[in-house]
Amino acid sequence: DIMTCKIYPNPVISQMNLEYELKEDAKVSFELYSIEGMPMKKIQPKNKAKGIYNETIDCSNLQSKNYVLRITANNVFVNEVVIKK
Repeated sequence: DIMTCKIYPNPVISQMNLEYELKEDAKVSFELYSIEGMPMKKIQPKNKAKGIYNETIDCSNLQSKNYVLRITANNVFVNEVVIKK
């Protein structure tokens, strides 16, 4: 795997924290979708060097329901279910 990622807290109240480690240099982006597939938030792709990073996504204006967070690193993606309280 190119990346490991931890999302907390989950369920999210207002701020979602992402802690991730890149095993190699990568172009990384984050996209949050509704369960129905509608895009809700996007963090633009950034080139990152191998290492450990933290990102915070403001979820305070999202409705209380489930979302899917798509994490992409060098065209490899992982989907994680995020619950908004």
